[in-house]
Amino acid sequence: MNQHDADLERQEREAIQAEGVGSSCEREAIGWALAGHPVIPVWWPEPDGSCACGNPHPGPESRNIGKHPITELVEHGVSEATRNAILIGRWFRKFPDANYGIQVGKRFVVLDFDSETSLARFKRALAELGIVLPVTIIVRSGRGFHVWLSVPENVEIAAPDFIETVKHGNAYVIGPGSLHVSGRRYKRVTPRGTPIGACPPALLERMTRRGPRGPVVRTGGKVPAGNRHAVWVSFAGYLHNLGLDREQKIHLMLALRDCAFENPTEKPESKAREIADWYEDKEISHRVTRQPA
Repeated sequence: MNQHDADLERQEREAIQAEGVGSSCEREAIGWALAGHPVIPVWWPEPDGSCACGNPHPGPESRNIGKHPITELVEHGVSEATRNAILIGRWFRKFPDANYGIQVGKRFVVLDFDSETSLARFKRALAELGIVLPVTIIVRSGRGFHVWLSVPENVEIAAPDFIETVKHGNAYVIGPGSLHVSGRRYKRVTPRGTPIGACPPALLERMTRRGPRGPVVRTGGKVPAGNRHAVWVSFAGYLHNLGLDREQKIHLMLALRDCAFENPTEKPESKAREIADWYEDKEISHRVTRQPA
């Protein structure tokens, strides 16, 4: 066990000793928090299908039952998400039946599918595009699935046509162990310790394009200003998967810029280095970062 893992386990032991851990839901929430993912407390569904918050949720609002923040604890919602295990333990002391949400953050996306059918449709689309989904955390929700992937921090995300919902940034998803209004609990599909895999470059390209989802580079044309960053990120990921080192990636990214980008001088070498560094840092973090317990 490396020092990073040892420190995290010590924090978790101290949190448990100080406050005690009651439900498996609380343990899951603390595990995610100590692995670097801020969480918030959210209401839970009652046995009769109503929301524990006590307010009615008619019509389309029924989707929020057991999914919205307990503002008595986090007045400003997800903006108060925390990784503090002691504070999380106090939330569960006050509301033992609480669910919890996980803030997705800028370095991750969660592909949210409402059913097995929609997930199957997504997998068929990937197969047709020749995209292979990496080993990654997948959570079974009440009726569908959450697929976690990591992305570069400075990209703008939008859902392509074959994905129902993509959550990113300040959005949150309900965490494993939480109770769904259907009576089912959110549950991991992949084993504990599974890392969050990097988003395949070709899929990332489709989630970061602006406007129509057609080809970025038209025959005989240059990559336009609005697509240059997404193309660089996708290309760097492809080079990374080939096993090229940092300097090789940067050299080829600059070559692509010079021959294929509109106004190439607007994309300085420093930006290429930032993208290459992100992939290098991610490779290191996969070796040393403890995944959610």
